[in-house]
Amino acid sequence: MDKSVAAGDDFNAYANGGWIKATPIPADKPSYGIFAILADETRKRLLSLLEESAKAGSAATDDTRKIGDYYATFMDEAAIEAKGISPLKPQFDAIMAIADRHALARMLGSRLRTDVDPLNNTNFETGNLFGVWVAQGLTDPSHNFPYLLQGGLGMPDRDYYLSTTAHMVGIRKQYQAHIAAMFRLAGFENPTARADRVFALETKIAQVHATRVASEDVHSAVAWTSGELTSKAPGLDWPALLDAAGLQDAPIFIVWHPKAIPGLVRKPGEVIVGALAGLREVKNLPALVRATAGCSARVRLVIVGEGPERAKIEMAARALEMQDKVLLPGFLPEPHNYVGLFDIMALSSLSEQFPISVVEAMAAGLPIASVPAGDIPHMVSEANRPYITPHSGEVDLRDAIQALAADAKLRATVGKANRAKAVAEYDDKAMIAAYADLYEQALGRAGVLS
Repeated sequence: MDKSVAAGDDFNAYANGGWIKATPIPADKPSYGIFAILADETRKRLLSLLEESAKAGSAATDDTRKIGDYYATFMDEAAIEAKGISPLKPQFDAIMAIADRHALARMLGSRLRTDVDPLNNTNFETGNLFGVWVAQGLTDPSHNFPYLLQGGLGMPDRDYYLSTTAHMVGIRKQYQAHIAAMFRLAGFENPTARADRVFALETKIAQVHATRVASEDVHSAVAWTSGELTSKAPGLDWPALLDAAGLQDAPIFIVWHPKAIPGLVRKPGEVIVGALAGLREVKNLPALVRATAGCSARVRLVIVGEGPERAKIEMAARALEMQDKVLLPGFLPEPHNYVGLFDIMALSSLSEQFPISVVEAMAAGLPIASVPAGDIPHMVSEANRPYITPHSGEVDLRDAIQALAADAKLRATVGKANRAKAVAEYDDKAMIAAYADLYEQALGRAGVLS
């Protein structure tokens, strides 16, 4: 206690102040308390037991000798360094032997471990492709089920790959250097190029990951049969993966991240309708959900962005029973990395000016289905104008999306015309020249900015 402080002014300082003053935080810790003290004491006792086992000699029992030998081997740095990477060679050879998707799935499955716990420890991190957790069912506590969680990242979560803060940008540079160092130490050629490919793959995985906040929503978990894993998350040899993981006999899986696990894998015959927009009221995205739901073509809607309207968009999807056809991956930087995955760019905004997302989509050779907001009718190519609706109604937008979704050749033709216009008019040099000409005319001084 610290009786120099009035309990009514600061009860924490009154009750704990004496201990706080007498117990400085150790230099190697960000905080200190009873749990840290217990952990330190446990480590000291374990170290004492290990050292005693290593020194036991001929009097040691079989178990004591095993413990002592294990500890001595672990501490023999000279022997470890002398072996180099030879202990890893069997794992490298197994990876190099992968020749097809089936073998890849078996390798990925063999690495899965029960290494996550989304409820008790809120531990979502795993470097394996999926995290596994086995526990009671959320709606059937009389049975245990395997839970599948998103994985595949070397850093803690998606923000480490996608956040634009200076701190995260710095961490990404250090992580890429670390990957390159691992390749270099393992004796691989071109370690920097290899590291770039690894980091690019992890970034693509992060782009379809759920956020940490979304991961904490227990209501998002759904039950899938083993057969539904194949139909709802195609592209992976699920039977091979589950067999290698020892999960081949599980009839039901609780999928904690039902949108992240399928990711952006295109299902056969599916058309991806994309939108790049902050999830704000002015973007009118629930209307886009309803318009997409009305299409007879097999479409999936991917809305890239974050904002306060997320719940309303999800509610619109649930109301139309199309939760599995609407993907909200959150904010993703550098649209050029993923806009090409879309087949159609769609806009439902109540108000726009000159949306950059339209330019990005045109440059990627995509057709645009949109309401007539702002400059959009004048931005697109002549071939695309029939798919800019005359009015802002959901039915007109649905018909524009449907016409493009139903005809792959039409999408290609319109997209090609859009790209040609984007290159001709929206290239940075062309736009700078156009602005210079405009200002020169305003100034009445031709050529002054040339």
